[in-house]
Amino acid sequence: ETAMAERLIEVARNQPDDRTDVSMALKALGKTVLPTIRPIYEAEELGLAFPALTAGTFLEDERSSERLAELAKDPDPAIRLQVALILSDLEGSFRGSSALIALADDPVEEVRIAAYEALVRTGDALVSRLPILDENGRIKYVIDRVHSETPFVYASISDTPTIAIFGKQIPVGGAEVARAWSNRLMVRTSDTPGYPWEVFYAPSEAREPKTYAIEPTYATLTYFLGHHPSVSDPHDGLNLTYSRVVDVLYEFSNRDYFDAPMRFEVSGLAAAIGVYEEEAEQANTPRREASAPDEAAEGDREDGAAPAAA
Repeated sequence: ETAMAERLIEVARNQPDDRTDVSMALKALGKTVLPTIRPIYEAEELGLAFPALTAGTFLEDERSSERLAELAKDPDPAIRLQVALILSDLEGSFRGSSALIALADDPVEEVRIAAYEALVRTGDALVSRLPILDENGRIKYVIDRVHSETPFVYASISDTPTIAIFGKQIPVGGAEVARAWSNRLMVRTSDTPGYPWEVFYAPSEAREPKTYAIEPTYATLTYFLGHHPSVSDPHDGLNLTYSRVVDVLYEFSNRDYFDAPMRFEVSGLAAAIGVYEEEAEQANTPRREASAPDEAAEGDREDGAAPAAA
């Protein structure tokens, strides 16, 4: 294996177009190649170093994290992005985890997202996960809380529908009431610490609107919008579909109701499903102008508060 690893390194050095294949071949040879590829981690030419580092992390070599931690501070965002992608294969690495946490605060969104996805893949405890279940007990979507100092919201529907919330709390914008769907859904926020938010929802002409009190956090709002009350978890929730929840949050972000950018990535199939759900909802639910939360009839108010998802 050592002789084969040396030949593969020479191929990578002389044939840049074959470096991806070289990396895959090094992985296949197993940990016996580590003494051969470790010196290549430090190569000045990153096009040569990266295939070795990719193989090293796959083979669980903690030594690879030393160079990757250095490169995570490189001024070139393309290099930082590559580091995040490579570190997604290195589980249980303190140095690797620290580098990814720093990259989760990167000024470039693509780098932040790659770092978050790497933390999820490695099972890092600095991403806390809360599944939101449907009426059949299946996962509707997952709320991820990401350790970060910079507020950001990322929704994705790659494998499992997910809403990732970066930061301890998403700050409230300038408006006191966040509005969506022609005022059918509104959230009255408050700057007073610990004071509940009010969520007003008018589901249809045939059903009375209600106002709910929830814990004053963005994560709790994200939970409440999709939660299906059940015997095992009777807390209030609107039981909206994932696409509807994302639609609300995206509208709130676009209108600066919450002070954090939101990015949504969806496959073509998921987008088609979202359009179908939206059209079905509109066909069965006439749009209406509704009152603000404090103008709702007193009898419509709900006393139970949704639990905090923070």
